Amino acid sequence: MENEIELYEWLENSADLYAPGGMARERYDEYDEDDEFKQIDFKIGTEYIYNNFMALRAGYSYDDDGDLKSPTFGVGIIYDRLSVDVAYYAVTDNPMQDSMRFSFAYNF
Repeated sequence: MENEIELYEWLENSADLYAPGGMARERYDEYDEDDEFKQIDFKIGTEYIYNNFMALRAGYSYDDDGDLKSPTFGVGIIYDRLSVDVAYYAVTDNPMQDSMRFSFAYNF
């Protein structure tokens, strides 16, 4: 009987601790819907493939809460089923400043 009471108290205390979605109640009470829209990252880009051999890419990344507003560029070479891509992220005053990314892919 004593174990059942302890279990009931533990479940009751645990239920009071969390709100819907697993957030702590104190954090849930401070939730602001407008802040949710500020956390959305917008990215747009385009790609042009020349003669099924070379791909040129350009885009823009917009992140309001992280203060990232930057153009992006890329180029890719396609040979048979193998592709090699290089991307450049031209952000300033950020740890990702002037970063390049390389990727290799094989299409089955």
